[in-house]
Amino acid sequence: MICGVGNKTKEIPWNEVRADYIAGATFGVLAEKYHCARSTVFHHAEKEHWNELREQASNAVRIKTIEKNADKIANNATKLEDAKRKLLDRVNAVLDRMPMDGGTTVKKDTHDTDGKKMSVVYDLLAAAAVLEKIDKLNAGTISDDDPINKLLEQLNHESTEQ
Repeated sequence: MICGVGNKTKEIPWNEVRADYIAGATFGVLAEKYHCARSTVFHHAEKEHWNELREQASNAVRIKTIEKNADKIANNATKLEDAKRKLLDRVNAVLDRMPMDGGTTVKKDTHDTDGKKMSVVYDLLAAAAVLEKIDKLNAGTISDDDPINKLLEQLNHESTEQ
């Protein structure tokens, strides 16, 4: 179809117009860009069912976004479980080193094999706080900037120091 403004006429690249419309351009923007009447673009779009094509493209984008988010959630869940496992391993290691007096109470301070003073209670409370945060992150009730990676880095760093 040939359209024009004033004395200038030109062939309209309808494949490009359609692609721009599907990508989100309005009839007014397309009419201005391709130098033809808005009604011409509108009638062409109606004739070729561009609204349906736009909806299909939009649905495809939504599906890709959902799939990408599902992959990200699954990856984060795996990271959370890994962090939780490492933390539970640390808690168990602390419990293994924990002396009991009379078999009922925990002594607050003890020494490890290197003679360094450690606070068993502090280690257990810190581990419990991190486990609670992992559960909250897993439930989606809190969010931080990339908290899972920060947590894993912290656990890896602490485990290499021990």
